[in-house]
Amino acid sequence: MDGIACAALLAARSAVESVSFAHPKDVRDGLVPVEAGDIMAHLPYVPGVHLAFDNKPSDVERLGLAPRPARLVCDESAPSAARVVWDHFGGAFPGVAPALVAAADRFCAADFARGEILEPSGWALLATIADPRTGLGRFRHFTVSNYRLMERLVGLAAAHSERVETILADPDMRERVTFLWDHRADFEAQIRRCTRLHPGGLGVLDLRGEEVIWPGSRFALYALLPEIRVSCHVFWGRNRQNTVFALGRSLFQAKANDVDLGALCLEHGGDGAPGAGTCQVDNAHAEEVLANFVICLSA
Repeated sequence: MDGIACAALLAARSAVESVSFAHPKDVRDGLVPVEAGDIMAHLPYVPGVHLAFDNKPSDVERLGLAPRPARLVCDESAPSAARVVWDHFGGAFPGVAPALVAAADRFCAADFARGEILEPSGWALLATIADPRTGLGRFRHFTVSNYRLMERLVGLAAAHSERVETILADPDMRERVTFLWDHRADFEAQIRRCTRLHPGGLGVLDLRGEEVIWPGSRFALYALLPEIRVSCHVFWGRNRQNTVFALGRSLFQAKANDVDLGALCLEHGGDGAPGAGTCQVDNAHAEEVLANFVICLSA
């Protein structure tokens, strides 16, 4: 949601000629070519870029290797990178309503009630559909690919930010909403079946043994299992080439400990913020990393 909002804002100012989406790890690993005229948002900072926006400091800052890059516009107090873009340009975005940025703020801050997670509507539903962690990209039967839909959402969000219902009425969006509702029971049953509880309110949701991973909100674990205070999702990366870990804190429980989840993931080549983080590790080291996470998060 944050990336789409950033792209819509920059496109509304004609600051970019085209938009591309990239995975943070691919950017960090140098797999995404970056040119001198490029603008980046909600991604790891790359030296040489024309301008970058984020609400998180760069990797070199967090590791204490260098001061903040001059071309990185960063406000760590902002709830989203979209808010950083909005404030940087003084809210001057022709035709774009503040509701779009407010939606990005809410998603990044995980500011949702239990009912909005299990039965989302409006901007909460759009954010769920747009979130890669929802898992709709694993399914190939849709009329257009998830990547193509994200590209289209940039224009839809910029043009219809005053009426989210218009965006949700788009045929490609409706197709995904229907699929999400049709498999809601499968998704919730899978979460309950595959989650193991640990001391300290830690819940480990390991989906590596599942033939099909059903789509649903990344926050559903906390709504369905309210005793969980901090979570560790484990699932295969693309083509099972690596293992993905996603850490997060409950929206409804007091903080389990003072561990910076983003910094913990950064130790394993990942990224994140104090309240959430992700990393991808070699399969050969996955169990070792998982054991380390359990020790750190169940204390």
